[in-house]
Amino acid sequence: MKREFPFRARVNNTIIVVTGLHWSGGCYTTQGHGLVPLSVVPLEESLEPGGVRAPWAAVAPKPPKVWKRQGCFKAVPLTPQARKAKADRARTFLRKALAGPRPATEVLKLARKAGINEWSLRRAKKHLHVKAVKVGGKRQGWGAKWFWTAAQPEYLRA
Repeated sequence: MKREFPFRARVNNTIIVVTGLHWSGGCYTTQGHGLVPLSVVPLEESLEPGGVRAPWAAVAPKPPKVWKRQGCFKAVPLTPQARKAKADRARTFLRKALAGPRPATEVLKLARKAGINEWSLRRAKKHLHVKAVKVGGKRQGWGAKWFWTAAQPEYLRA
């Protein structure tokens, strides 16, 4: 049945405002109460005075963070100067860390301790043309380790 949004409904003795369908298609979105199942009936269409009870605990104290993962989106984007400083810091760290070949896991652990994000380090790796080489291992690569080595500049290659 097609319904017009927004409408009011009662869920577990709480009157809520339903604002629309959730992107998953199995729930309604509400105003400040999270998600509720599609079995919720508007107060105007309800035959019972209490409305339909939700089959699962649907009323949440706060709206869920559907589109935001923890730490994924920043409230204020970085300025170009801050972004450049962050990239330069990762590149400098990687240059110092790769004086010789090193296991990739060790480089990532050192970067984490230095406060450098893994993806910043990977972008720096791409910028500095660092080579990743798989070493060792038995049949089909079991037990092999990845080593990162600093690439030689063009003028040193023979």
